[in-house]
Amino acid sequence: ERGLNIRIKDDALFQSGSARLNPQIIEFIDLIAGLVKELPNLISVEGHTDNQPIRSSLYPSNWDLSTARANTLVRYLIDQHHLADYRLSSTGYAGTRPVELNDTPQGQASNRRVELIVLRDTRSDTESSHPYLP
Repeated sequence: ERGLNIRIKDDALFQSGSARLNPQIIEFIDLIAGLVKELPNLISVEGHTDNQPIRSSLYPSNWDLSTARANTLVRYLIDQHHLADYRLSSTGYAGTRPVELNDTPQGQASNRRVELIVLRDTRSDTESSHPYLP
């Protein structure tokens, strides 16, 4: 186990094909941010999509969309909650890590998600391997 995994369905966070946070989810994200801000742990934000090709000029692939969504959440945590940027990482996985089969609409919906993972590692655990951290 990598740590505490908070899985958020993408339709709660974003409009379809968008990487802009839904205003309705901000209060929930603020609650999570308030909790993790007090912890020393590193945080990984991971964007996921289903396996259906995206049709968007802004995001030409699911790689672009999943990465943009993870980046949006990281930027929000840094800009609005002043989480230290060295604690955060963002990754987009497109449809490469499904949690369910993509052969039903329900499975596809489950695979469209963002995961905020409070890792077991803290900065002190990683300082020796990252000597240039401030």
